Amino acid sequence: MDYSDQSNIFNAKTWGWAVHLIGAGGITNMLGPLLAKMGVREIHIWDDDVLEMRNCPTEVAYSYQMVGRSKVAAMADAITYLMGDGVEICQHQERVTEETKLAPGVVVCGVDSMASRKVIWQNVKARWTDVPLFIDGRSAGE
Repeated sequence: MDYSDQSNIFNAKTWGWAVHLIGAGGITNMLGPLLAKMGVREIHIWDDDVLEMRNCPTEVAYSYQMVGRSKVAAMADAITYLMGDGVEICQHQERVTEETKLAPGVVVCGVDSMASRKVIWQNVKARWTDVPLFIDGRSAGE
């Protein structure tokens, strides 16, 4: 795909990092397909949750036919549907703990609870040389 008109903002040809989407809800479920369409070739999706009916109206990567599936598998399917096999999608149907070994890459935290955010931040802080960018979307009303 040709992204030359965006290369001064983001150049997929020189992007060498994986992206970790922690939580597959409100923020990250939209971000996964968008990153793939921009040219990111390795996306890790982390979530231990199952897609519920209440998630579908506000989480655009999901359809009502996906209800009952893991959010990780549903998002992976949405990305594959859009992009085919051009993206390596690593599915992690688990919570990130302080001991979780994240591959080097950008980390986007999109979880609901402050306690989980703290654990994710501790993980990233301990591996800061492998994380060039940490983004906390601060979703939810806590």
